[in-house]
Amino acid sequence: MSKQLINIVWFKRDLRLHDHAALSKAIESDKPILLIYIFEPELIEDAHYDLRHWRFVWQSLKDMQQVKNLNFTLSVIHQNALDAFRQIFRFFTVHTVFSYEEVGIRKTFDRDLVMKKLFKSKGVIWDESPYAGVRRALKNREGWAKYWHEQMYAVEDKVHLGKLKELAIRLGEDNQQALQAIKGKNIPREFMEPMPDGMQSGGAHLAWERLETFLQYRAAGYGKNISSPIGARHHGSRLSAHLAWGNLSMRQVFHYYLNHLKEKELSVQRDLNAMASRLRWHCHFIQKFESEDRIEFENLNPAFNVLDQEFNEVFFEAWKNGKTGFPLVDAAMRCLRETGFLNFRSRAMVMSFWSHLLWQPWKPAAEHLAAMFLDFEPGIHYAQVQMQAGVTGINTIRIYNPAKQSKEIDSNAEFILEWVPELRGLPLNFVHEPWTLTPMEQLFCDFQLGIHYPSPIIDLKKAHSRARDILWGVKDGKEAQKYNRTILKKHVEGKTVKEQDE
Repeated sequence: MSKQLINIVWFKRDLRLHDHAALSKAIESDKPILLIYIFEPELIEDAHYDLRHWRFVWQSLKDMQQVKNLNFTLSVIHQNALDAFRQIFRFFTVHTVFSYEEVGIRKTFDRDLVMKKLFKSKGVIWDESPYAGVRRALKNREGWAKYWHEQMYAVEDKVHLGKLKELAIRLGEDNQQALQAIKGKNIPREFMEPMPDGMQSGGAHLAWERLETFLQYRAAGYGKNISSPIGARHHGSRLSAHLAWGNLSMRQVFHYYLNHLKEKELSVQRDLNAMASRLRWHCHFIQKFESEDRIEFENLNPAFNVLDQEFNEVFFEAWKNGKTGFPLVDAAMRCLRETGFLNFRSRAMVMSFWSHLLWQPWKPAAEHLAAMFLDFEPGIHYAQVQMQAGVTGINTIRIYNPAKQSKEIDSNAEFILEWVPELRGLPLNFVHEPWTLTPMEQLFCDFQLGIHYPSPIIDLKKAHSRARDILWGVKDGKEAQKYNRTILKKHVEGKTVKEQDE
């Protein structure tokens, strides 16, 4: 009995049904289509990922299947990609696999090399569409900004959902053997549970709601509030998780911004333009990772390999659990654990604190933060981790003073007191610096440092001095400057570099 000839759309971090190049091309091919998403055990078990990510993915998949009057089947698989496709090949003859290019961690890169060999051996075409303005195998940045803008201004990839309904293969009771073999293990039930309160849920419908409310009223004050851990939560777009998992395309957001810009007041237009500029920076960092993914494991600038930073488990536990004795750091880490989100300034501050003041290697922190950030995007993540760890050589080294930052961006301690309630009985100034309380003041406040709240785990002044002297010594050295020329030539368009700080 001959096997049915089909095409496949393999969804990865592109969980939507509109402006979807891979899906559009599959529909236009006019062959029956098997739509799949694969929960891969290798990724589920990887240190970069957490249950929060897989719940967000599950919610996004369910959202895709709840489009009114569409009624199509998206096969959700739980086994490694190689095994899943081998099972598919048992039951179908596959002409083309359509997907987006994935700029992911090394595990996904290695997996794709294996899949490429498998498809070639089976005579299967793998049609990969580029992600946003990111270009494969780009040797330097000349012309990249122009290319990015061309992609953003281009017409969206039309998806004919009526035709998809006709072409989508339904694996049902009539083909239980094929269904079970392709499906693999049951999807873990915890993936299907709702998000905890305070953490964003996935899906294109929620993504559009976020975008619409941002354009309608939350964008006002975007620029003024971007550094505030509380203000950014309201005035920011809060689209980062939806973009990371593809509930919206970058182009959809860009078009929506263009279509609504002129109707806004001048001050709001400035806020919207500031947000839009970050869309390009988003792709800029992913492009950097695409061109040099070794930064998942190595310093971008090898001159910083001389840093002697020995991992300290005690420091790690205190840092990730928000018990360092520095209120703003602790509030940020506790907030991140519970909500999956921090604004950029807070992300930079907690990474700087780990690498500079605790004098720790960046890799363990990078993996932990990836697992906590609901919007974990490998390209952005590792570029930012290295920038804040001060090991790129081309960026200014910023050693954040958590007490100074606390007074600047959370002057009334609203954020701190929300997440570090142990300090609620203290006068405002001591909330920022509880270690400055005298024994008599502690007695008066019915508070004991080291009992009710941890004493600082490092001497701030000494730690800052050590980090400053060592890091700037390396950055200003001949070795770092030599590598900088190569880095700038590869990753920067033109003669100057100024990478985004917020």
